[in-house]
Amino acid sequence: MRLSFTFPFLTISVVQAVLHQLATHTLPLSFFATHYGSLTDDFAYHPNIRNMHMATLVDDEKREVHSILYTTMSASY
Repeated sequence: MRLSFTFPFLTISVVQAVLHQLATHTLPLSFFATHYGSLTDDFAYHPNIRNMHMATLVDDEKREVHSILYTTMSASY
């Protein structure tokens, strides 16, 4: 079976299903997703989900993230 073309779509579908289950039935305090930016739009309608940002320490000269500060901040879109 060849999954190379469809793999990203399968992955996001699984993540969406898991997030929907968690947000609707389990009600966790947080769900941290670094590589699924589309979840921001996909779940904007969900009453139990609020988009937040994780604060980071950045080296402006090198444009590199040095560390995640584990402090949440409201997303401003």
